[in-house]
Amino acid sequence: MKNSIIITFLVCLIALLVVIAAAVGLFAQGGNGPFTFTTLHGDVAEIYGRGLYQNDTVLIAVGYRIGDGYMLLVGIPLFLISFWLYRRGTIKGRIMLTGIFMFLLYSYVSLALGAAYNNLLMVYIILTMLTFLGTLGLIISFDQQTYPSLFSERLPRRGISMFLIISGMALFGIWFFVSILPALLAGSVPPELGSYTTMITFVLDMGMIAPLMVAVGILFLRREPLGYVLASAMLIFIDVLGLGLLAMGIGQEIAGLMNIGQFIGLVVSFAILTFVSLGYTASLFRHISEPVSQRAEASARIRANA
Repeated sequence: MKNSIIITFLVCLIALLVVIAAAVGLFAQGGNGPFTFTTLHGDVAEIYGRGLYQNDTVLIAVGYRIGDGYMLLVGIPLFLISFWLYRRGTIKGRIMLTGIFMFLLYSYVSLALGAAYNNLLMVYIILTMLTFLGTLGLIISFDQQTYPSLFSERLPRRGISMFLIISGMALFGIWFFVSILPALLAGSVPPELGSYTTMITFVLDMGMIAPLMVAVGILFLRREPLGYVLASAMLIFIDVLGLGLLAMGIGQEIAGLMNIGQFIGLVVSFAILTFVSLGYTASLFRHISEPVSQRAEASARIRANA
């Protein structure tokens, strides 16, 4: 009960702050319009020059604004729906809420570290703190001793495990072979770098998310209880993040900010990973049953509200 109260407080505060941050990012006006900037590497970068992301490159700013729209139209509704299911005592709601907390944590760590400084930095920092606490609290709230027993033996455990392992290696490989290696061979910097001094996304994806996916896949393959918890949440994380990245990539391509190689290497590859993940998520939900005590509690709540 105490944990549920804390999660309720975190969800309400996070939802409010995310709506504010996303609305400001999407609709803020101001700025003098696009301009060019000579980078530390001697390249010329085109800066967006408008709204909240006026000091970011055009590629990144357009991606952030699409991400804000996605957050308002998809992220927050899914967050609140999963919270409603969680409050009803369903294990599927707990899985969904954990995965979406992970998605929000990743999103606002990325903005806090990656976006050019703007007036919402403290909001990004607070959201990073709150989503980190929520993610950690939900992960430890699972009963790891009984959770694996909720799954049917027909669950494609090996398929999900191999998907996570291969996806982790693919995520590392995509950034390395599409962006980093060509730049190293050409003696230049990745084109995505623009006006920035480093690529935060490379660090997060290659240094943290990719090895985490591989580790979770191995734990799940070995039937470790923690592996069941993390693999379930990780699938939701990949689903929601992947659809957001797909929306960003398509928007950037329509705006003429990507070449065909980048589109195939980044957008198409992420789309494949996302749709495979959605298939495995559907399978996971088909092969999990609610704990008897939670089913009884949920039924009691339905009768009480009738």
